[in-house]
Amino acid sequence: MNRNPASCAPPNPRRNGITLLEVLIALAIFLGALAVIGQIVSTGSQAAMSAQLKAESVRRCETVLAETLSGVIPLQSASGTFEDDPQWSWTVSVQDGAATDLLTVEAAVSRNGNSASEYRLTRWVRDPQVFLQSTIDTSTGGSR
Repeated sequence: MNRNPASCAPPNPRRNGITLLEVLIALAIFLGALAVIGQIVSTGSQAAMSAQLKAESVRRCETVLAETLSGVIPLQSASGTFEDDPQWSWTVSVQDGAATDLLTVEAAVSRNGNSASEYRLTRWVRDPQVFLQSTIDTSTGGSR
């Protein structure tokens, strides 16, 4: 058997472990990855809070518009705050619509005046005064 004496030589005694440079490089890679993961978690939590705030503003705006259309809030321009959370404010704007018997009702909700949490809904409704007047005219006209 022909053996190569170089292959049987003991390993270099100076290469028993990892060097300080290798430890520092591994630590830098680990810290960089940790920073990136931290940013991802932070961005995700900010997006979740923003979505939760937007959903809350949509729900509150739909509530204000429904209360206005049902008569709980008078069908006129008004504003106020919510009883359960005074940081939320609402505004209802009533204007003449495109036709003579239509009104444009716009409800807006915001939290602490923050435009990022603001939400607006607009709805066209029949003017109740015109509707009542036409009902009265029809009922008195038919009894003559």
